[in-house]
Amino acid sequence: AVRHRRRSILLLAAIGLMVLGVALPRFLNTVQNESMLPQYLSYTSHATIVSPGFTYREIPSNVLAEIRAHPTVAHVIPVKAMRMIVNVPMYGELAPMAVYGVREQDLPVLLDTYGLRLGEGELVEPRSGQVVLTNGLARNRGLDLGSTIGHPVNERDEMPTELTVVGLLESTDSVLLEREGYDVPPMPRWVAFTSYEYVDSHERYIGTPTHALVIPAEGVNSEMEAWLRDSIASPRVEISTLDKSYRSYQSLVQISQGIGDIGIVILTVAAGLALTILNYVF
Repeated sequence: AVRHRRRSILLLAAIGLMVLGVALPRFLNTVQNESMLPQYLSYTSHATIVSPGFTYREIPSNVLAEIRAHPTVAHVIPVKAMRMIVNVPMYGELAPMAVYGVREQDLPVLLDTYGLRLGEGELVEPRSGQVVLTNGLARNRGLDLGSTIGHPVNERDEMPTELTVVGLLESTDSVLLEREGYDVPPMPRWVAFTSYEYVDSHERYIGTPTHALVIPAEGVNSEMEAWLRDSIASPRVEISTLDKSYRSYQSLVQISQGIGDIGIVILTVAAGLALTILNYVF
């Protein structure tokens, strides 16, 4: 009787571990995937990113003029494009996140577009090595007022100088994206802005590409994105719309889940073998 009881306990424990081994990776995989939504959607949720093609350094001026003149476009904001590294759960500092150099007169427009306001500190001064970023992005990197990003503080950041955090931005609501056809849970927004004038005039930033954030007129988001995609996109001009960003995120999820499913199959087979061995031994 003691032997059968011990056998039953061991079998139950093995089954419990098998269930945990299957369910836990799936749960962690879901948490990891959703945590990366801000990286993919924080900028394109309310604007389309227009950038030079792979082998080019700037957007043709006639293309920018055409975009500005289109009736679906409210603002075309030039930005200097850089990147900082962000943390991925279970992997650490791994993924790049855009940091944009913004002109003094354009920063209020972007804050309004993204539903942001200054929570702590102050906004960036023109021609200064300063940066403001959202609370969510600051938490991801463990940053606070007075912290610095860029070289040499973090060699993975793609800024050649240090930028000092002078302000933390907070969202006026918890919705990262609220548009028909997109199922996105409440998530923090990750954006960071530094001085366009500083980057444009600093010798160590020579060659930093200029992108444009194109903000739609009210109520015509989809129409503007479709026009940019169909009429402006070319080998020389890359268009990053919300739809493109969301599809990139979904591709990441599919790859991640595929890898996770392979791991689950391996765990299931190993657990089955273990149960068979336990059943034979006891």
